[in-house]
Amino acid sequence: MANINTLFATTTDAAKKAGTRSLTGTAKLTQLASAYADEFIRVAGTDAIDDEALQTALKNNNELDALIREALTIDVSDEDTEFFLELGDAAGEKMLKSQQSKRSRCKSKAMTADNFRNLLTAAIAECILRDVFGFAKNASVGAARRASLDYTDEELDALAADQVALKKAIRNIQSKKSIMKSKAGFDPSGEQWQQLLEVEKLLKSRREKTARTRTVKVDETKAALTTLLTDVDTSKLTKAQLTDLIASIQGLTTEE
Repeated sequence: MANINTLFATTTDAAKKAGTRSLTGTAKLTQLASAYADEFIRVAGTDAIDDEALQTALKNNNELDALIREALTIDVSDEDTEFFLELGDAAGEKMLKSQQSKRSRCKSKAMTADNFRNLLTAAIAECILRDVFGFAKNASVGAARRASLDYTDEELDALAADQVALKKAIRNIQSKKSIMKSKAGFDPSGEQWQQLLEVEKLLKSRREKTARTRTVKVDETKAALTTLLTDVDTSKLTKAQLTDLIASIQGLTTEE
């Protein structure tokens, strides 16, 4: 089992200052995001998320967002999101910018475990706001990670033409499977798991089949004997000729 605390600096930040200009709804948003952050940290403490993927995510917002979406099922329909919607889109945009600023500040500090949790909470809060208000994220996620499991025929053809990208896509699905298996209540007969299996099978079907070339080893001795005995009627050979023939055969069969 991985210990994610080994990924972080051991220095501590100065005492936190209480915010005096918190936006309306920020406290509720932070509380909700913090619960998801605790779940992410629990999953990250297993082998479901490798250290390299986490280190990359700490440096890249898009990668962290993708990793969050893979590790967590953030379903805003299960939460009391009417509270946020009642605040209006303008307030939602302000909260979104506030969380983005928080992420930026966290990334500029030493990445201690506490600071990582703050960064994670802000990232999850941003995901929640985007889901609730329908705010689009313009930046695209790296090709190595894909939140959607729906591949078009054109995308599959493109992956088939780029076997390196195809391998990354397959590893991404396998990572999703590991994360799902690590969650409490994992159901191998569940729809999401079965979908992952189907997509993995679909992607693997686009892998190039390496042709196995069969190397034919020429039996040089047999070929030489065939040549030597061509048109030879042993019944008509003299004793001396037979002796010479046998000597020639012995010479061929004893050569290194």
